[in-house]
Amino acid sequence: MQFATMPLRFLTISAPLMALFVLSNPAFAQLDTLNSEAEIRELFSGNKIMGMDKNENYVEDYYPDGRIEGRAEDERYTGEWRIQSGKICTKYEQETEWDCTKVARSGSTVYWLDEDFKSATLIPGNTR
Repeated sequence: MQFATMPLRFLTISAPLMALFVLSNPAFAQLDTLNSEAEIRELFSGNKIMGMDKNENYVEDYYPDGRIEGRAEDERYTGEWRIQSGKICTKYEQETEWDCTKVARSGSTVYWLDEDFKSATLIPGNTR
């Protein structure tokens, strides 16, 4: 079977399988899962996260008082963050429930260890 004619279903990799591949890859041996409130607070508090979600670039500032100020393409948004049971939790405008997930770090890259296994770049300090 030629690659060009291979059905798309053979090219799709599930998020858990991708996470397994990434976590077992020696290049990611330095991936540190953050378990304590102090580790998570140090990573997010007063810092900026830059990444991509739903094919849009975004930048979010995580303020020490729990506020999030974000920008995605031409849109600005706000939210809140907190730490609960060793997870970072976020809630954005008009959301009623907190979304909590474990996080890990490798250098300046932050990984959300959930079904989507997203990553973003940590930039120390806020824009203000």
